[in-house]
Amino acid sequence: MTYNQLIEKIASGKVPDLGDVLGNAFELFKKAWLQGFLYVILSVVLVLPAIFIMYIPMVGVAVSESQGMDPFEQFGEMAWLPLLPFFLLFFIVILLAQAIVMALQAGLYRSFEILERGEEVKPGVLFMFLKGRYIGKTFVLALYAIGIALLATALCVLPVIYVSVPIYFFGVIFAFNPELRAIEVVRAAFKLGNKTWFVSFVLIILSSLLAQFVGVLACGIGLLFTAAFVYMTIYHIYKDTTEEGYADGVPEVIQE
Repeated sequence: MTYNQLIEKIASGKVPDLGDVLGNAFELFKKAWLQGFLYVILSVVLVLPAIFIMYIPMVGVAVSESQGMDPFEQFGEMAWLPLLPFFLLFFIVILLAQAIVMALQAGLYRSFEILERGEEVKPGVLFMFLKGRYIGKTFVLALYAIGIALLATALCVLPVIYVSVPIYFFGVIFAFNPELRAIEVVRAAFKLGNKTWFVSFVLIILSSLLAQFVGVLACGIGLLFTAAFVYMTIYHIYKDTTEEGYADGVPEVIQE
């Protein structure tokens, strides 16, 4: 599907019904709970090492201070200078973590589509966007997501609430339209987000609260199984709006 075709589908599509989306998401959860669980576990396992790397400079500063040394004293008025490498490392780690999570999300959405077709999800589907020519695009999309979020944060609270919905659609649009350029994915996500903003915002809040509530009832460990429920609602918002659960054709990466 080309970018123009996708935009036309979004523009001409209906705004999803809140009840229908939740009902379909619950039905999908019955089939895809294992995929959601694997997504959560893999996200934690792959992202945690990146987070640990981020804390290395903090440990060094803490050790210096415990020995009575001020690691910034020798820099005088330019005490901010030694912090520059830390901020650069922080940004790189956040970008890496966001890219990994976005790639796994795209694979998760693909697994939803496969299950809804009544087919078996083959091993490796969750990793399909972490290899080949798509991995570079996930980093660009992650950079867009971080940049937009930072800009919205700088403009105060309301812009953050507004952009949170389109950013949620980055993964699902990329999953079913991997041939699009990163900027086209972003534009399509904002087009879809603007069209369905209120319904999407309510559904994201409701599905997140439901997932947390059920997860807590299951002694907390249930969150590992329910946390991905919000992505099942996002999937059905996209599907109901475009009247298509997946893009025309099968990306090359699926055939690898």
